[in-house]
Amino acid sequence: MKNLKFLISAIVLFLSVSTYGQTIVHKKKVKIQDSLIVNGNIKTTGTLNGASANFTSSLNVGENTSTGVMHVTVGNGRTDNGYSYIDLVGDATYTDYGLRIIRGNSGANTDTSIIHRGTGNFIVQSTDAGNVVLSTNNTERMRIDNAGNVGIGTTNSSEKFEVGGNVKSSGTILSETNNVQTITGTTSSATIGANINVVVVDTSVNCTLTIATNTNIASIKVINVGTGTVSFTATSGVFINNILDGSVLTTEFSGTLTKTATGALTTWILSY
Repeated sequence: MKNLKFLISAIVLFLSVSTYGQTIVHKKKVKIQDSLIVNGNIKTTGTLNGASANFTSSLNVGENTSTGVMHVTVGNGRTDNGYSYIDLVGDATYTDYGLRIIRGNSGANTDTSIIHRGTGNFIVQSTDAGNVVLSTNNTERMRIDNAGNVGIGTTNSSEKFEVGGNVKSSGTILSETNNVQTITGTTSSATIGANINVVVVDTSVNCTLTIATNTNIASIKVINVGTGTVSFTATSGVFINNILDGSVLTTEFSGTLTKTATGALTTWILSY
């Protein structure tokens, strides 16, 4: 019994006077005034505070704990602005970081960034059947569901890409395979076919186009390369909403709209 007490006293004395790492033991607490270097694991059910700590193995937070909140906080108790970040190093090239999650230093409304380095893929992956959701202002804006459908403004996309709202494009929206209808010669009138999404008019006379009533194309690109004018006559039940040629109609179009060819390539996109 005396030997055991002597051994315990010797250990406590060694820890309390050790200058390597400036370790102080007092009332069941260990205070590190320099750095903590661990060649193994650390397990704690309380709080680990310190200026710096290096681990050559693992750090487990809340291991074998079934209840309660477990978290890691970077920058706890700040009294002024400053960067907070977590760096991951997985190679010998980017030795400072290969992936960085960083919060800026310009106040409450600063930027937050996830930075990936190298030419490898930056993968956002849902391994199981969970959806990938992007939100702004605490409101969902875009979703990739577990079937691969992408929805903007909708949470239940039924197609590979679905938008719950208006779509504006400065270019041309084309299908994978364009169904082209060409009108040439002295043709003065023609009906755009039900499955046509590109019409090329190359006539020497004025030509009036009519949209088929059974069309299932959401937009039609009309290209006039001829010397005559092109007119559009809406068929009953088909209304042209806008014409993307530098102007936009504010009301539904149901009459005849005439465009005069200038000899140069003239393009209109009819959406309805």
